[in-house]
Amino acid sequence: MFRCDAGADHGLGHLSRCVAIADAVVARGGVAHFYVHADDHLRAFAGRHEWHAAASDTGMACDLTFMRDELKRKPDGVLVVDNKRVAKDYVSALRALRPTAQIVDGDPRDSAAGLVINNHPGAEAFAGQGPFLLGPGYNTIRPGYFAAAEKSDRRAVLITMGGEDPGNHTAWVLRHLGDLFAGRPVIAVIGPAHSDPDAVEAAAKDVPGTEIHRAPRDLVALAERSEIAISAGGTTCYELAAAGIATAAIATEPHQQALIAPLAERGALLPLGDGDLSIEFARSAVGNLLTQPALRGNIAAAARALFPAPGAPRIADALFELSERTTK
Repeated sequence: MFRCDAGADHGLGHLSRCVAIADAVVARGGVAHFYVHADDHLRAFAGRHEWHAAASDTGMACDLTFMRDELKRKPDGVLVVDNKRVAKDYVSALRALRPTAQIVDGDPRDSAAGLVINNHPGAEAFAGQGPFLLGPGYNTIRPGYFAAAEKSDRRAVLITMGGEDPGNHTAWVLRHLGDLFAGRPVIAVIGPAHSDPDAVEAAAKDVPGTEIHRAPRDLVALAERSEIAISAGGTTCYELAAAGIATAAIATEPHQQALIAPLAERGALLPLGDGDLSIEFARSAVGNLLTQPALRGNIAAAARALFPAPGAPRIADALFELSERTTK
């Protein structure tokens, strides 16, 4: 059972990584049930997995009552919780009823779960301090991205700013950098919670050959065609890394700085800054990425080295082990 949220406030990352784990669970013979507070149109992102609408965000008092009732009706299996604001006592309360795992982006020692997953680069620093799955070896990247890295003749520039793109950096990139992309296909993605898609459409008219893709379930088919990406600093950067795409990243929200920094330190992406971007710096950095094959190659190689293989099957194995260990 997966409990997470998605939409304008939470983004798509929590749902996306839970779906990747759910796919691996099903491949191992399990069944996945999703409990999600989200707009109904986001249900498609869960694919064929069973979907239950939750009335409120994860961790609220009414949600705890709701989940307790659900757990009593479905007495078997493991619960996976993924929400950036969920409280420790919420996890403790659910763990009293069911083996519980939690996906976190910060210190895993702050969780009360029986299994804690932090798959960000640098999380390995907490090794040996608890029942943790740590670092990129436990990534939740779908297998198609790794296969995309083997594709040849990839020339497109992919612009993707996540599910909501609060500062409309998609339009910003097209307006201020679009002329640099001359001679390459340009692919612009508009997320399902984007507040002003018309502005993106308008900016794209001034960049010849730009394709607009609205709310694709994933970016695999687009990654297969792309050599360069300009992306928000969310977990999409990990998917692009696995696909061997040289990426320049923008921290469209403050928390994304913590995801960008470890990749930049390892030479696995090119940071462009936060929401208040310098046009001059961005043009120089992206211009170098476009014109210097060696730079692109070095970034792509460092990125692939961080994410060499899918990690969701390893998480699925650990979830089954947690279930077996706690039910004996």
